[in-house]
Amino acid sequence: MNGVWKGEGFPQEWKEGIICPIYKKGEKDTASNYRGITLLNTAYKVYAMIVEERLMKEMNERGALPDGQAGSRKDLKAAFDNVERDLLWEYLRKKGINEHLVTKIEEIYEETISRVRVDGRVSECFKTYKGVRQGCPLSPSLFAAFIGDIEEMFRKGQAGGVVVGKEKVWSLAYADDLVVLAREEKGMKEMLGNMEKYMRRKKLTVNVEKSKMMVFRKGGGRRKINEWRWEKDKIEEVKEFKYLGYVMNERNTAAAHVRELVKKANKIIGAVWGIGERKFGHDFRRRIMMFDSLVKSVMMYGAEIWGWREQEGLEGVQGKYLKWVLGVDRETPGYIVMEETKRDGIRIEAGKRAIRFEERLIERGGCRILQECLKEKRKEIGKGVWKEREAYFERNGYAGAEIERMREGGRAMTYELVQRDRDVQVQERRTRIRESRYNGKYEKIITEELPKYLGRESRKERVIIARFRCGNEERENKYWNEDTIRVCRMCGEKKETIEHMLNECVELREREESREEMLNEDGRGIEWMKKVEWRRGTICGEG
Repeated sequence: MNGVWKGEGFPQEWKEGIICPIYKKGEKDTASNYRGITLLNTAYKVYAMIVEERLMKEMNERGALPDGQAGSRKDLKAAFDNVERDLLWEYLRKKGINEHLVTKIEEIYEETISRVRVDGRVSECFKTYKGVRQGCPLSPSLFAAFIGDIEEMFRKGQAGGVVVGKEKVWSLAYADDLVVLAREEKGMKEMLGNMEKYMRRKKLTVNVEKSKMMVFRKGGGRRKINEWRWEKDKIEEVKEFKYLGYVMNERNTAAAHVRELVKKANKIIGAVWGIGERKFGHDFRRRIMMFDSLVKSVMMYGAEIWGWREQEGLEGVQGKYLKWVLGVDRETPGYIVMEETKRDGIRIEAGKRAIRFEERLIERGGCRILQECLKEKRKEIGKGVWKEREAYFERNGYAGAEIERMREGGRAMTYELVQRDRDVQVQERRTRIRESRYNGKYEKIITEELPKYLGRESRKERVIIARFRCGNEERENKYWNEDTIRVCRMCGEKKETIEHMLNECVELREREESREEMLNEDGRGIEWMKKVEWRRGTICGEG
């Protein structure tokens, strides 16, 4: 790599990329429904990462990237493939980027070769003469540099934009996804006109079909119908739009995004459950690890924004999975299931992420736009997300102003707040258990650590014990049913409770034992539980 950097030649194998089309969605016969993933030489990718690091250092030092490089949303059609390389080199030199660095980047693009691989077969090679390399670590930064002057163009035009504290922002960009912002219709339409000229100059095409317009609205009232156009094509105005994986809505709340997370998680959870049953049915801890790795990780997306508030839909997804793993009935109260498995609610991790994100902003500074956004949000006490933030602090024994004073004194609050929220969560659960009409005596068998029986290899035994401990095997717990339905399934004489089955039921004839003894966390009552199941099976066909 040092030799390449010093000018000893560019390896031939670094020039070639293998394109593998990956199906996205829609008709499988339509080429546009596939995303081409390009495989490049590993050593080249390491070299490109080094070049990218040096390029970004110089770009940042020279202010060649606006703060918004990291409303209306514009999708640039095949943007990476359409970059005019000569215009890119010209822009880098114009911004004063080190000539040797520019020359080494040009060297990468002197000859770029591609092949396509489908079903194990590889096509003949072909050369490309424009665009930045797909799959290359350097490409996003090169594209960012290529459109790095868009904010400057908007600033000169002065139309549109939004004021955030002491800053005015016209655009936000991530790779080839671009958002333009304006306070009013007139400003936005002027910006679109300026942007059309800019894109023509850069020889880029906007994908109008994927570009959307969203008008953020406060309160109710009748929606004004606006017409938005890009050149001669109409741009659709929408109430919701996904940008970088986060679903925004016109009311600027997290509701649409959380709804999308719940939908995604429910799709994944079935597959995760099936794999777990086949591979790790005997291992409770691995089943939980699978949930955390494959489901919870998806549900946490954007928690830095929505994490101040407990989201019932997301809590419900976790509760459903835990009920499946334990093998308990659907109507088993979530607070009993969470206590039995000693799981934190989703709100604990979500709150932690929201706090950490805010503290990183305060401690590290960085992006001016984010800093100004934080200052503006602080003025919105009692409104929106800030109201949810205040409620989070109050739930954990602090006022927002008190948190601010502690932070100013250099005290990081993340760990303390998370621990307090965890303690509050346990108190809330145990209060609900104590006041519950369902399995009211569960309180007497609560453990401080994960119950030992969940470490048993036999899934069947784990399920039996869980069902007895969580109240599923006592008809008396189903208080919503009529009295005649809640009688013992074996003798049919009295209400079906553990105490009755242990000490009174003529069909079992057990010596007197305590409820706590039979439902002990180590599962010592498993043989008695199996006997109950067997007797029910012989008497009324249940098992």
